Amino acid sequence: TMQHAEHAYFDAAVMLLTFLLAGRYLDQNMRRRTRAVAGNLAALKAETAAKFVGPDEISEVPAASIRAGEIVLLRPGERSAVDGTVIEGRSEIDQSLITGETLHVAAEKGTAVYAGTLNMSGALRVRVAAAAEGTLLAEITRLLDSALQARSRYVQLADRASRLYAPVVHVTAALTMFGWLALGASPHEAIVTA
Repeated sequence: TMQHAEHAYFDAAVMLLTFLLAGRYLDQNMRRRTRAVAGNLAALKAETAAKFVGPDEISEVPAASIRAGEIVLLRPGERSAVDGTVIEGRSEIDQSLITGETLHVAAEKGTAVYAGTLNMSGALRVRVAAAAEGTLLAEITRLLDSALQARSRYVQLADRASRLYAPVVHVTAALTMFGWLALGASPHEAIVTA
């Protein structure tokens, strides 16, 4: 120490800081990864869709203006802007965003299609079940956003450890001091040992 005393106790302060910093580090790491995933999901979101406005007439419209029950055309190479069911056509689709499966799925009448699904080969007519903020992709994005806003379990664990650490250390030190006093040690020795 600065005044050349025999004892310096920094272990309690260092341990408390270690708990807090470890919790903050793990929290920031988790949030960074979650932001990256949310950014990737946003990139997969189609903003427009080819909606049937007549028997064979198609109009490119914003995804937000599409309603359940309407029919959209999903062309090869396009990402779906809606959740729905294939009513006509055959193709292979990439639903890895939803299922995690990297293999393409054969799509035909009755196959479920989700927003963010990539149509690989043939044209599909899809009856809309949900669009814009009602899609599964939008729900996943909302869940990720709420995860970013909530306190992570790592921060909660570090906070709980720091709340418990100081009282436990003080009680242990007091018990140690009284124990040494009861065993006949001098007050100076009991305090230094505690």
